[in-house]
Amino acid sequence: MNATASSIQALSQEAGWKDSTTLVLIGQWAERTGQASALLQHLNDVARHEEENLSSETKMLRAHTAGYTVRERAPGAFVFNDPDGNDADNGPWPTESAAWNAAYADF
Repeated sequence: MNATASSIQALSQEAGWKDSTTLVLIGQWAERTGQASALLQHLNDVARHEEENLSSETKMLRAHTAGYTVRERAPGAFVFNDPDGNDADNGPWPTESAAWNAAYADF
């Protein structure tokens, strides 16, 4: 159950949930009934589907919250910097939105 609980806790943290107790209880039930693998696959599929359908605004907010910044290095050339101390510009992208989407994909 430790692997199942750890996987469920990681998924709930990725989703931004403060508490994974309910999911851990569901995971314990799934483990007892032999459904843990199917449950984890389903949760991964749901998370992937939600990720694919995030709006550009949500991606920008998440990247910004994670410490990313975007700036216009030259007219029509937007770059992002990541928060891990790498000062090199990443890009360029033709729009600010494209740079934010790339920053989101980077983290």
